[in-house]
Amino acid sequence: LGLMVIAIMCLCVFNTAEINPPSKAAEKSSILQDLGAVFKNKYYIMLLLLVFFLFLGYLGMYGAMQYYYNYIVCDQSSMPIALSLLTILAIPTMVLAAYLNGRGIHKVTLMQFGAVVDVIGYAVLFFTSNGTIATLSLALIGLGFGFRSSMFFSMMPDIYDYTEWQCGRNLGGTQNALSGFVNKLSSASASAIVSALLVWGAYDSEAMDAALKAGQNLAEVFPKTQTAINFAFGGLSLVSTVLAIVIMLPYDLDKRYPEIRADLNQRQAESK
Repeated sequence: LGLMVIAIMCLCVFNTAEINPPSKAAEKSSILQDLGAVFKNKYYIMLLLLVFFLFLGYLGMYGAMQYYYNYIVCDQSSMPIALSLLTILAIPTMVLAAYLNGRGIHKVTLMQFGAVVDVIGYAVLFFTSNGTIATLSLALIGLGFGFRSSMFFSMMPDIYDYTEWQCGRNLGGTQNALSGFVNKLSSASASAIVSALLVWGAYDSEAMDAALKAGQNLAEVFPKTQTAINFAFGGLSLVSTVLAIVIMLPYDLDKRYPEIRADLNQRQAESK
């Protein structure tokens, strides 16, 4: 399987060709000049914030999932099914989102719809300890995340084109590197927040496992720990997704993009 992945990646990399050269010849610029140009793009700032909160919630949920099924649901047997549904159900909605976008529905509309679906799923997770309901909620989150992830990646080239339209330089590499850094920062933040919540909740695996074996009600014996795990699993994701929705409310590039793309095409034609 690993060799197959390597072969597929090699095919993709070595068959990639630049189809969108810079619209005009530009003098070399320093990294500070490039960063200045990049951060003049309001849509790119929205993208960076979206990257942070999108992955903060999603990765935080993954980081706390085992604690949730161990000590809130008190049954690990349904966790593999939940993980499978979370992953597999995103695939059809990715395809559906691409189809709907091709039919004229704006990318940000599809992104926000998926986020609202995820908010519903996270809210249910936060308030339930029932394993079946939790698994169904994760399935719903998978459906919503399919819309969000497919539109997120398709919005990036539009935002990069907007930077080029503004400053006359193709800074896609710089922007991609920055968004990758923010992604890693979000991942580290998710781990740190989940860990901090467990420390705040005085998490003690040995004591909780012993209480579980003795048939005690963990919510009564360890109420603070239960609250911490609940927030790490559902609450953090819920707050992050709501913030992601708010951040994208002013996004109107989908409406402006055809005009911007036409102008860039004209610049490229004139520079030949």
